[in-house]
Amino acid sequence: MGSVGTSAAFGVVDFSSGRAAHVEDHYPWGSVTKMLTGASILRLASQGAFKLDSVAAPLVDPFMATMAKRNPSLNFSSMADLWGAENVSSITIKDLLHMQSGIPDFDTARPCPKDSLFCEAKDPLRATLYADPADAWPPERLFEVPWVAGQYKPCLKSARVPICYSSTNFMLLGFILASHAGVQSWEEFQQAEVLPPSLRDSFRFALSGPPKNYSSVHGYDRTSYNVPRHQ
Repeated sequence: MGSVGTSAAFGVVDFSSGRAAHVEDHYPWGSVTKMLTGASILRLASQGAFKLDSVAAPLVDPFMATMAKRNPSLNFSSMADLWGAENVSSITIKDLLHMQSGIPDFDTARPCPKDSLFCEAKDPLRATLYADPADAWPPERLFEVPWVAGQYKPCLKSARVPICYSSTNFMLLGFILASHAGVQSWEEFQQAEVLPPSLRDSFRFALSGPPKNYSSVHGYDRTSYNVPRHQ
């Protein structure tokens, strides 16, 4: 017997126009793509490209150096330039995957616990993104923001919850995938090629430009500290 597939869409994707959702719409996945990046890294490790205990910098730095040659305006050409040689020399692939590297997060969402009296919820990165949706933020730009560059802080692995969540870790893992693919820049990296063939047509990867260039589906942030005024 053959299989039967069912697709359905519900809701409104654009409040200003009232356009309803459609099964062919593309939705930004954000951090959900970490599972694709992580699985691709594990596949390369299983093929012997590197070990999970391999130090990350020697795998990341050649790609960063190539990017710096192509774009002299960059202020870094290695992980050491960004966070200090003494800090990155022992960071492994496993540390990046496990969120234990100590490399700072480019994401600035800082919610407050419920009923907190002395906490100010803020998210300056999203405030900037929402102010100019047409502005592009490629990985190299996120590496250079002042709360990432030069802001290394050791992750205490002996802590009760030894996790220092940082999406920057997975940008670095993406650079390792790009370097292994032999491309010269992030814009040339066809990310779908590292996925199993059965999944390649299910995703549309952005190579450059802002998210709005790749989907007509709007994102609506309803956190109390990000929601636009009068909405």
